[in-house]
Parts: sequence; C-alpha cells; structure tokens
Amino acid sequence: MKNGIKSTLIRHISDNWVLYIIVLFAFIVGIAAGSFSVGAMDETQRSELIDTINNFFVILGTTPMDTSAIFKQSLLNNGEMALLSWVFGLIAIIGVPLIFLLIVMRGFVIGFTVGFMVKEFAYRGLLFVTLSMLPSNIISIPVSMAMAVVSTRYSIYLWKNRQNIMDKAQRRQQFLIYTVIVLILFGALFIATLIETFIAPALVSLFSDALK
Repeated sequence: MKNGIKSTLIRHISDNWVLYIIVLFAFIVGIAAGSFSVGAMDETQRSELIDTINNFFVILGTTPMDTSAIFKQSLLNNGEMALLSWVFGLIAIIGVPLIFLLIVMRGFVIGFTVGFMVKEFAYRGLLFVTLSMLPSNIISIPVSMAMAVVSTRYSIYLWKNRQNIMDKAQRRQQFLIYTVIVLILFGALFIATLIETFIAPALVSLFSDALK
C-alpha cells in the first residue's frame, strides 16, 4: 500500500511539475512581498505590534495558552484555504489566478511574520517562529501547494472540455474525484491544525525562558 501511494504521488508530481513550479513561484512572491512590507510599516503600527508581542513574551510560561482559540483560528484559516481552492477550481480557467492569489497570500503572511519577528526580536524572533510556525507549516505548505495544483488542473480541465458533451455520469465522476482529493488534502491540513494547537504551544512553553 505504501509503495502504491508513493508511486501515485511521484506520478502526480511528474505529470504536474510545471504547475508545481508556478505555484512555488507564487508562494515565493508572497513571501518576498510580506518581507518587504515589514519595512513599509509606519512607526505607530510597528510600536504597537512590538508592545503586543513583548507583553506576550512576558506572560509566556506563567499563563497557559488558549488552545481552544488557537484551534478555532487555525481550523478557520485552513478551512478557508481548502474551501476557496475547491470553489475556485470549479470556475473554468477564471478560477486559476484566484487560486494563485491564495498561495501568494499564504506566502505573504509567512513572509511578513518571519520578517517582522527576526528584524525586531533577532534570535528570539527566529526561535519563536521556528517553534510556533515550523512544525505545522511542514505539512500545511506542501499540502496547500498540492491543493492549488489539483484545483488549477480541474479548472483547466473544465475549460478544455467546455464544448464537449459529456454524459452526466462522467461529469459527476470527475467532480466527485476532485472533491474527494480536496477533502483528503483538507484532512492533512487538519493534522497541521492539531500540531499548531497542541505541539507548537508546548514547544513555545518549553523554551519560554529563552524567549523572555
């Protein structure tokens, strides 16, 4: 079974390597834009954000994190990513730039967060983003890219076959396959949500003294 899954993944990437490169490029553009936007912040915004993070570092280790709030926000973010990717994939060709925009925005958030934390808090910021963001993003980033590729491919498929008269059974089959794949990928994002909710806060609390 493992060999079957592995060969399927390899074949999928091999068949869609051009789309993966485009999606990766969109993600990198988002990261770069997020990093550059750190320098565009005005002093008031910068000071307020620094104060908020400093206050968080002060109470770190003494006040338990609200895992319920973290879970809800993470699930909302990943759920929106999956739902919008699925919906945009249903829009023949027009949905493609919207799918890429989702990836750019995801990269923007990561680029801004990492850029700001490292710039303003140096090694403490780097340690914090490593502990809080890296564990879940190891899963969520490649899964989000795969979801974007699957949605883009389905959108292009709809466009190419817009004039073909397919029977209802064939259309339903293609739609169900697409939907099931997106649901499976969302399942992987749900695992990332659990990591962000329980493992990341535990790691941050474990190294709380180094972050103060």
